[in-house]
Amino acid sequence: MALPQAVRHFTVSAEGVPVSVYAFALAAATPDLLSPDEIARAERLKFAALRTRFIAARTGLRLILSAHTGVDAGLIRFSAGAYGKPALLDDPAVHFNLSHSDELALVAVAPYPVGIDLEIMRPLAWQTVIRTAEIGFSAEELATLHGLPASERVGVFYRIWTRKEALMKGIGDGFRLTKTFSVPHTGEGVRVGEWLICDCDPMPGAAAALAVHRPL
Repeated sequence: MALPQAVRHFTVSAEGVPVSVYAFALAAATPDLLSPDEIARAERLKFAALRTRFIAARTGLRLILSAHTGVDAGLIRFSAGAYGKPALLDDPAVHFNLSHSDELALVAVAPYPVGIDLEIMRPLAWQTVIRTAEIGFSAEELATLHGLPASERVGVFYRIWTRKEALMKGIGDGFRLTKTFSVPHTGEGVRVGEWLICDCDPMPGAAAALAVHRPL
C-alpha cells in the first residue's frame, strides 16, 4: 500500500546507519485499517480532537510499517513490552517508534531499537518550565536550566525534554527512568550508555529527538 503524498520522509544518520523518519500531518483520520483494540483505545479518549489525532497517527504508522514489511497495513499485528512499548508481533527485527504533538506526527523505523519524541514548542512561563522540569529532570539538568539566561530557558527545556523522552521510549522501561540519567542540551550525536541521541527537528517551532541503540 502506497504512503499518502502528505507523508514526508527524511533520513537521520546514526553513526553512518540511516534511520527512516516520517513526518505527516494529522489532518484526517479513517479507522478502516485499525484493529478493534486500537478503536477501543480511541473511544476511551474524552475529546473528539484527541480521538481523531490518535486514529490518524495509528493509520499513518500502519501505512509506514506496511511499506517496510510488505504486510498489508490492516493485517499488521502489534505486541507491547512491560511498560507499553509497541513492537511488531510478526517481524520483531523491524523496530519503530511513534510520537505526535498537535497536528504533526513522527515515526522512526530502524533495524535496531529506536525511540523518538516530538514537541511543538510553545511560549512557557518560567514557573511552568521549572514545575515540569522538577518532575522529569535530574538534579544536573535542573541546575543547567537555572543557570541559563531567561531568553534561553524554554528552548533548552524542550531540547532536554525531547532527548530524554526519546531515550526512555527507546529503552521501553517507562517514565520511572527519568531522574536516573542526564543529557546535555548542546552537541550532536550525544551518547548515553549504549544509546546515541540525535536531534531531528522536522520544522521551525518543533523540537524532536531520536534515540538509537548503538553500542560502541
